Amino acid sequence: MNDIVRKKFKVFRQSNYLYLDSAAMTPTPTQVVSAVQHAMDFRGNPNRSAHPLAQRSGKLLDDARKTVADFIGAQSEEIVFTRNTTDSINLAIEALAHLFEEGDVIVLSTMEHHSNMLPYLKLRRRGVHTKFVPTKERCIKPDDVVKALTPQTKIVAITHCSNVLGTINDVTAIGKAIKQYNKDIIYIIDGAQAVAHIPVNVEDIGCDMYAFSGHKMYGPDGIGVLYVKRAIQHLLAPVRAGGGSVNNVAITHGISHDLISPDYDGSLSMLEGGTPNVSGAVGLAEAVKFLTNIGMNEIREHEIKLTHELINRLDKINNLIIHGPKDARNRVGLVSFAVDGVSPKELGTYLAGNDICVRYGSHCAFPLTNELGHETVRLSVGVYNTEADINLAVEEIENFLARKYGESKNNHLALIRNIPIEKKEILIKSIQDIENNVRKFAKHNETEILIMGGHFLGIPDTETNTFFPSIAPLIPKRLTGLLEEFGMTTFPLVTFEAAAQIVSNLKADGIKAKLFIIANDTTGINELRLSPVNKEKKTADQYRKELLAKFSGEIGIPDTYWETLKKHNLSLDDVMKFGENHYIRETILRKDFKSFVSKNKKFFNGLIDYRADNESIDVSIKVLDNNDVKTCTFDTFHSKTGGTFCVVEVAELMAELFGKDDNVEFKYLNQKVLSPKVTSTHKALVMLSPAMCDDAVTNGAELYTKLFQREFGKGFMFLNTPFGPHSEQSLKEGTLATEIIGT
Repeated sequence: MNDIVRKKFKVFRQSNYLYLDSAAMTPTPTQVVSAVQHAMDFRGNPNRSAHPLAQRSGKLLDDARKTVADFIGAQSEEIVFTRNTTDSINLAIEALAHLFEEGDVIVLSTMEHHSNMLPYLKLRRRGVHTKFVPTKERCIKPDDVVKALTPQTKIVAITHCSNVLGTINDVTAIGKAIKQYNKDIIYIIDGAQAVAHIPVNVEDIGCDMYAFSGHKMYGPDGIGVLYVKRAIQHLLAPVRAGGGSVNNVAITHGISHDLISPDYDGSLSMLEGGTPNVSGAVGLAEAVKFLTNIGMNEIREHEIKLTHELINRLDKINNLIIHGPKDARNRVGLVSFAVDGVSPKELGTYLAGNDICVRYGSHCAFPLTNELGHETVRLSVGVYNTEADINLAVEEIENFLARKYGESKNNHLALIRNIPIEKKEILIKSIQDIENNVRKFAKHNETEILIMGGHFLGIPDTETNTFFPSIAPLIPKRLTGLLEEFGMTTFPLVTFEAAAQIVSNLKADGIKAKLFIIANDTTGINELRLSPVNKEKKTADQYRKELLAKFSGEIGIPDTYWETLKKHNLSLDDVMKFGENHYIRETILRKDFKSFVSKNKKFFNGLIDYRADNESIDVSIKVLDNNDVKTCTFDTFHSKTGGTFCVVEVAELMAELFGKDDNVEFKYLNQKVLSPKVTSTHKALVMLSPAMCDDAVTNGAELYTKLFQREFGKGFMFLNTPFGPHSEQSLKEGTLATEIIGT
């Protein structure tokens, strides 16, 4: 899957969690959340009233039932909405309980989740027994199921995919074997781990019942499904009878007692008594549409690729045991493992502390765990995961084990990595909201506030073989379309205006404040330099000089910026200078940080690796809470920007602005860091950043803190507010700012 899919999830747009616990619960895409919200905003009780809202809810419920039915190859009349898989299986047993007699047998497997095991205990009071099929060669074999069958067998209940081993059982072959033995045996499948990962068709499988949950397939909590084959529906008892499940109810009065005589309508509504969970059903249907739009075959291939990589990487770790099939095509996207002599809880807790979400323990499958001989750590993937996620997770497992065995290559890693950084999110819907948050922190005559606004990058022009600043008045009209691709539609002008307004208001109240500008003079330059349009053989420095000269104009900043300053009673003195320029260049920041790392190479070995090879450069940062920082890719010249380079640039920027803590020592430090621009003991940095750089900017502040400050003192505040491409509109809709502040 590409980054477009990942961005459909708010949790990944606004955080850096590395989520590998999809087998327990999947995050929910925005479209599902919106569908649920829309259903609740205009709700009425379906099939209870004639008014439009009730009719609307009834149609939503019917449509959702059909969408879910189509997804698994069923008919709408075969779908029961429940609370989750556990509820579905319990409901199935309750509805079938009246059929059982003493001596009847239920066949299960030792691979089952407790949810496909414990509900059958309800039948013990009827004298019903259970018989277990063993797990052999990491799967359930049809022949072993047949061996367990007897004339007394009433139910066979099997998991489609193991939540511990990841095994995909051949449920179709098992079903054929069962029905050949006795067509009246009821075949129930726990599909909780299957429906979001592999194509499922209940008709082809030949099962009588199939259960699954919404929360494991990108849907809401509290909604599940029980498929009941039409051919066995006449066997069910009305165990959830209530409103909506009958055609009529009559009362017969007698001398000693009265009788209630319901006329059930004969459909599965007798298992859905009461007001239904319309919003949950709508959300589940929307999750189905989400999966269908991506394509189940595409999802399957994506997960096979990730699982194959995960197995290969883990298999190289000494003393690590992988459970389940070694061939990724024989399992869904989850891998459980154990390391000899290492507690799964200890490893799982370590990963959680680094914002890597996994599960450890018995996974609600004690019998299988007992067969394995130990609990496990489980990593499970979803549509949002990437190979970078797999690599990062395995690297952290290796880091943990290296320290555990006393083999860590660099003792500074744990020291720096584990410095706590407390962040909180603040909803921002106006420039005034930003200013108000700054004012809460500011102290008159003691505080110095720096606000970054007006950030710009270069827009390439193939006609003139040059770059123009991404500021609408400075580029030819034929290039304005590129502003959209580069996320700069109104961003530079809106953020410069916002910064100027805040600085002016703060100064009016006696608070020291300045704004500053960052120039992205890196993106796309090498791509244009090496392209066929560069017939003049311009160098990267020539492109940069032309770009920055266009921005500076005659007075050092664009005329439109100058007019903004005057509008807010400010001058050029209110724009921080860096050398002779009224902006700071990303190229210089990148160069300074690279020099800092290379000259402290022994310290940073295994912590931060800034490497260059001919035309290729890369940065690896292992001291962040989560270094899975996305890189922005632009189609114009297949150019990449952002990612870890933005992280180190922001960290270096803050170091040159605010310096270091007295207790921080390195063999080499840039003079700019030793003599920072701001020496006040009470200071704040406000970044009005592009939304596409949100996580990188915040991680840059984290990196600065860990390297140069070790902890934010009581006199420091950092506030990063992301603006979308259409910045005024994105601000009105609301954006989540990240605040890091001393305690």
